[in-house]
Amino acid sequence: MPDVYYDIQVKEKYNNQFTSINRISTGCKKILYILSLTIAAEINNISLITFEELENSIHTSLLQNLLLIISQLAGDTKVVITSHSPHLINYMQPGKIKLGMTTSNGIANFRSIKKSKIKKILRNASSEESSLGEYLFDMMLNAEEDEELLKEYFI
Repeated sequence: MPDVYYDIQVKEKYNNQFTSINRISTGCKKILYILSLTIAAEINNISLITFEELENSIHTSLLQNLLLIISQLAGDTKVVITSHSPHLINYMQPGKIKLGMTTSNGIANFRSIKKSKIKKILRNASSEESSLGEYLFDMMLNAEEDEELLKEYFI
């Protein structure tokens, strides 16, 4: 048993007292964990960290800020985020998105959007009144059956 225990506390903007980390929401705990791992990776010269379904338990209005903070804290550490959420994609730079598409033998093949097609995809999503994430997810479903669509839009 350790000789010393620490109680991490947070002070929220509109709360006049500190709250023990044990009493904050699951999403807040996850954000603290993610940021701690990102800082530790940079301090310890870890070249790569990954987060599976980063958006789980995190309020959607916080996702964009979380992604920005992660990119600032990561420094030289590469960050890979996997997700099944079209919502998360809305906060990503289209040129940095890798889409996993299953091949006929069940292996994921990761593809990037061709730089020359990014503006077209954004225009198409807008004209369909769809978010980028929703448009890409729909496109991926069609692309699995349409090899020409894959060749046209993805590397």
